This record gives sequence, C-alpha cells and structure tokens, in this order.
Amino acid sequence: MNTNHENRIEIPLSRKKLILLILGALILVVASIFGTITPETFTSPLFRNPEVIRIISSIGLGFFGICLGFIVKKFFDKNVGLIIDKSGITDHSSATSVGLIPWEDIKSFKTIQVASTKILIIQVRTPKNYIKFAKNRFIKHVMIMNMKKYNSPLYIISSSLQIRFDELESLLRTEFDKYKSK
Repeated sequence: MNTNHENRIEIPLSRKKLILLILGALILVVASIFGTITPETFTSPLFRNPEVIRIISSIGLGFFGICLGFIVKKFFDKNVGLIIDKSGITDHSSATSVGLIPWEDIKSFKTIQVASTKILIIQVRTPKNYIKFAKNRFIKHVMIMNMKKYNSPLYIISSSLQIRFDELESLLRTEFDKYKSK
C-alpha cells in the first residue's frame, strides 16, 4: 500500500494472488474439459447420468474459461488495483470494476461472506448509472444479478489486491467517515 502527500492511497494488484487464481481457474477449466469429453468417468451416486455431467461440465467450461480470461488479463494490467483519494474510490481490482466511485455517491458499505470469501458491497445512490456503463454484456449481467441479490451492483474483494480483507474494509470505512465529516 502506497500513500503520498496528497492523501492518495494506492493498493497494487497482487501478482502472487493472481497466479493462484489463474492456477485455480485453469484446474477447473481442465476438469470441465474432461467432464465434457468423458462424462462417464465422473459418475457418482449424486450424478449418475453422464449427459447431466456433460451439460454441467460444458457450462463450467464456459464460465471458468471466461473467468480465466479475465484473470489473465488482470495479471497483465498495469493499473493500480485500488486508489482511495479525495474524489472517492477508483477500482481496477476485478473484471467488474467500474473505475471511479465518487464519495458523494456512496451511501454505505456492507460486508457479506460467500463460502470463504468476504465481499465488501458498496451501496450507492445511483446504481443504474454503473450498470448502464458496464464494459460488456457479461459484466452487465453480473452487475444486474448483484443488484437483485445485494441491492448494489458494486463490490470489492481483496483476492487480487496486496491487502487483507479486514485491512481493506477498515481503510475504506475510515476514509468514508473522513469524507462524510467534511
């Protein structure tokens, strides 16, 4: 984490974490390929029908293939992962990042946990503006799903950043409180 004289905090992307994410996605892509090609080798008491396994594996191949592509792209991204300054939060940490989220548009933060991953939901006043300017249809769809489930299309996770989640959450809440007190 870098802080300069203008109260600008920069949190770089973590190449180590991104490599682990690439390896995980690659394993899931390979497993999905095998499940698509030879589904009978994956039959179990829970999934007995090879065609169901083939369909699930095909869906997994598409999903994890897209994820792998986004993670590899992020690995070569030269942007700082997260910038916190007087304007707000500039997020470049994930595929669904939207860039600048101005302090005046942020209402609050909410922490949720999905499996073992903690996620910081950013509640904003104009969520539809962020959805409207999504980078592509896939991202737009993800943002709409997040809006329906969490009442916000915006979130930050620390899985690609050089910071632990608890530190990130504390830092963002502290900086938001500073903005609100002005």
